[in-house]
Amino acid sequence: KDDTDTLLAVKIGLEKGYKTFVIYGAVGGRLDHTVATIQTATFVAENGGIAYIYDGNHTVTAIKNSSINFKANAKGYISIFALSGVAKDVTIKGLLYELDNAEITPSFPIGVSNEFIDKKSEISVENGVLIIYTAKENYEKYLTRQ
Repeated sequence: KDDTDTLLAVKIGLEKGYKTFVIYGAVGGRLDHTVATIQTATFVAENGGIAYIYDGNHTVTAIKNSSINFKANAKGYISIFALSGVAKDVTIKGLLYELDNAEITPSFPIGVSNEFIDKKSEISVENGVLIIYTAKENYEKYLTRQ
């Protein structure tokens, strides 16, 4: 078939006007299904929405031509990746390793294992899609919703 079950469900949701998707239990068993679910988050971002993929302890999301903000009390690691081509003008503020208008490519994992440092933080991309991975509690408690 053309679509995974998750992608099909997301497409139906988008057609009905939904923009936020929370996906549970779609990672961890098979790597190919995990990658497909992350690609689904990218699809959602490319279609004007946002998807949060929860495993037990972590969350993955994707943003396109936008930003995501975390409160100062976020903890632990956060990683960002370009998945669907080059992400241009990527800026990271308030994390241990900052970037200013950088270019991130899918073939070089420069955004892996950054750290929250008790500051408000922002990750933005002007042109492209970023995958963002961090502890589940950072999304549930410390994400600043826009």
